[in-house]
Amino acid sequence: MAVPDRIFIGNEKIPIHLVRKPYCDKCMNEVSAGESLCHFCKELPPNGDDWYFNKVVCMGTYEHDDSGGKSVPLNLLSRLVWMFKYGDKKQQGNAKRVLGDGLRQVSGLFPFLIDGVQYLVASPKFDKSERAFGEVLIDLLIKNCPSLAGKDITSIVQRLRDEGDIKLEKRETRFEKMAGIHHVDIPDLHGQKVLILDDVFTSGATSWDLSRALKDRNAGEINVLALARASNFTNIVYDFKELLMFFTGFDSINESKNINDVPIVNLSITNTSIKCIAKGTQNYEIMIDTDDKIVLHDCENFQHKRVNNKEFCKHITKLFLELSQKRGVDFATQLLETIYRDLPTWRFQSI
Repeated sequence: MAVPDRIFIGNEKIPIHLVRKPYCDKCMNEVSAGESLCHFCKELPPNGDDWYFNKVVCMGTYEHDDSGGKSVPLNLLSRLVWMFKYGDKKQQGNAKRVLGDGLRQVSGLFPFLIDGVQYLVASPKFDKSERAFGEVLIDLLIKNCPSLAGKDITSIVQRLRDEGDIKLEKRETRFEKMAGIHHVDIPDLHGQKVLILDDVFTSGATSWDLSRALKDRNAGEINVLALARASNFTNIVYDFKELLMFFTGFDSINESKNINDVPIVNLSITNTSIKCIAKGTQNYEIMIDTDDKIVLHDCENFQHKRVNNKEFCKHITKLFLELSQKRGVDFATQLLETIYRDLPTWRFQSI
C-alpha cells in the first residue's frame, strides 16, 4: 500500500502531514537521500548492546520553539499534541477524538504494527496513581481499533525510579537515566508480538529500556507507535484554511459561528501594517506590523489565553477572513505565511 503525504483526521478532516521521506527505516529520523539508517541507529545505543525494538512509526513531526521560555508548537500535529498534553478539558477532549482517529489511520497505513499483536504497553509513571500519556493513547487506539481490546499489559509494568523530567538532558544522559528503569511483572511473554504506544519519540531512550524489559521476559517482535517524531522545523506548505487552523488552535472550525459574527470595521492596509477595529461587547483594536514582526490586540481571551502560544482569538481570525474576501485569499495566505515562516521571532502582545 502506497503511503500518502498526509491524512485527514477527525470529523473536521484536519490535515496531518506524515513524516516525509527520506527517513530512517528504524526510527523515522531524518536521513540523507540513499541512506536507510540515521547515524544513531547505525550504532548501538549508549550503554546498551541492542536496540531491542524493531521499528518506530510516527504520525508526523513534533516541532516547537522554546526560545521565549515557553514551548510554542510549530505545526498542526504539534498543536494537537500540545492540546492533548497541556490543554484545558475541552481542548484535551477535542484532541483525543481526532488523534484517536489518526492512530487508527496510521496503523492501517502500516499494518505490520498491529497484525498479530498480542500485547499493548506504554511506559508508566513512577507514581502508578497517575496515568502516562502513552496509557491514554492505548485507550484511544483500542476505541478506534476494537480488535485490540484486552491486550493492554501496562498494569504489570513498573517504573522503578523517578528520574524526573529528562527532556532537556543530553542524549547520552537520557539513556543513562533510563537504563534499567522498567520492570515487567510476568515471567514469560512466550515470544508474543508487542506494540509500545508513546506520545513523542525523541531520543528513543524510554522505548529502548521498556523494550529491554519486555525482551527480558521473552517478548517477540516489538514495534513503537508514536503520535509524533521530534524534528527540526520542516517548512510544511499550508494553504489558507490550514494556516487558520494552526493559528486558532482549530477554533476556525470548532467556533466558526462565533467567529463569523464578529464585525470588522475601520480596516486600514499599508505595505507594512494592517489595523482595524473588531466590534463586540466593546471595540477591540488589532494591529499587525510586518516590519516590527508584532501582532497587537486587546481582548481578554487574546491576552490571557493566546499570547503565550502565539494563537489568534476570534477577532484576529475574523480579520483574516475579511482580508481573504476583500483582498483575496492569496493576499491573506501570504500574510499568514509571513508570520508562520518566522514565528519564533514574531511577538504577540496586548495593546
